[in-house]
Amino acid sequence: TNLTSVTGQLPTDVTWDVSQASSAFEYMANATFSTFNSFSGAGATGNSAGAVYERDYPNDLDANFGARYRGSTDGGFNYSFNYFYHYDSNPYVEMSWRDAVTKETLSVQRAQAMAIGGGAQAPNPATDLTPDQIPNSFAADGSNSVSILLHNAAGEYYGAIDPTTFATNTNTNPVEMVMTEKLNRIHSLGTSFDYAMDTEAMGAIVLRGEFLYNKDEMQPVVDRRLLGIGDLTNSLRMEEADMFKYVLGADITVLTNMLVSAQFIQFWNMDFIEETRTCTTQAGNSYDCSRYTGDMATMNLDNGLNKGHEFKEFYSLFFSKPFGGSQEHRWNNITIYEEGGGWWNRLDMEYTFTDELIGSAEWNHYWGDKDTTFGQFDKSSNFQLGVKYLFD
Repeated sequence: TNLTSVTGQLPTDVTWDVSQASSAFEYMANATFSTFNSFSGAGATGNSAGAVYERDYPNDLDANFGARYRGSTDGGFNYSFNYFYHYDSNPYVEMSWRDAVTKETLSVQRAQAMAIGGGAQAPNPATDLTPDQIPNSFAADGSNSVSILLHNAAGEYYGAIDPTTFATNTNTNPVEMVMTEKLNRIHSLGTSFDYAMDTEAMGAIVLRGEFLYNKDEMQPVVDRRLLGIGDLTNSLRMEEADMFKYVLGADITVLTNMLVSAQFIQFWNMDFIEETRTCTTQAGNSYDCSRYTGDMATMNLDNGLNKGHEFKEFYSLFFSKPFGGSQEHRWNNITIYEEGGGWWNRLDMEYTFTDELIGSAEWNHYWGDKDTTFGQFDKSSNFQLGVKYLFD
């Protein structure tokens, strides 16, 4: 885990910059000692906070279902309408805290600071702020700081020190963060069309389109202000969002038998979140504490928990051509450009040795901006060879 940005063994090798956070502690610029106390356990070996990853998938009998209607006009316009009620194939992760011994899910409390004498501050267990009540700027004396406390249904708090007594905690159970992988039920409503037309300049052209509306997809929502105070499970949440995605394409045949296909693809997040905020630490350092939709495919600590796009575009160009004396072989090449500077090129070929034996080769090359879906795989470009045998 990248807790701090350290490049060596000397103090000068430690980088601390909350304005360009790239490590866990830099993201928690306003977290108090009391917050870390909640995660520390009772001070015994092995009692610090742990983490577990679990899967909570639906029953196999909880089936998907859908319906489709297809038709065409006398003029050659083909169309379809589709509805699908199903579990999204893309899983999402929910985070929560629980007692590592009893497995009880714990409540997260955002406690405001209170003076306890001598200029010292401690969390007030009688307070529980909402996310909107968290201040953007924290006083140098910590008088308006906010601490994260964890407690169970019986009112027992967790950590080495009990925040209600300021004494050693009698509750010695450690806590663990639970990351639960789930699938969400969504409604998909789609339509598609294709239409072939003849032109004098370019011959036959096929125009086509596909449109899809998804209700209740899950999107990652990042709240950097909550993350700043150490509220880990609420600062990185998955929330439902409606998505509209469509593809527009055109296909033509050139050089006798080479198919050329161009596509424009756009994803529209209809519930995109972008709330811009700037926060200040007790030391007076400013940092971005916005709340926004994260980029599910690329967000990580090194890129500032990358913000997503309300509209995201892709462009593709595809070529396919048979070759050989009987046109029995074929090569294909597709190049896709992703908004933001990501690229993917796939070249593949099938070579027919006999009616039963077919060889294949494939090259996938990724490059571009590392904070894009394709660019992040720049070190994963690959070449594959395959053989397929067909039995009678």
